[in-house]
Amino acid sequence: MADRADGGQTQRRHQRLHVLPKRWLVERTFAWLMRSRRLARDYEGRSDSSEAVIRWSMSMVMSRRLARRAR
Repeated sequence: MADRADGGQTQRRHQRLHVLPKRWLVERTFAWLMRSRRLARDYEGRSDSSEAVIRWSMSMVMSRRLARRAR
C-alpha cells in the first residue's frame, strides 16, 4: 500500500461515534434540572443556597418518578 499524505486521518474520520453511557446520564440529569425555572439562570448569590435549590429540584424530580411508578 502506498504512503498516504494524510497520515491515516481518512480512517479516523470514518470511525463511528460511540456514545458514552455516563455522559448521557449526566446530560439527562442536567436536562431534568433545567426544567426548574429557578435553575435556568444563576439567581442565587451564595453557593449554599444554589445547592439547596438543586437538591429541592432533584427531590421533586425523584418524587414525581416514584409516584408515577406506584400507580
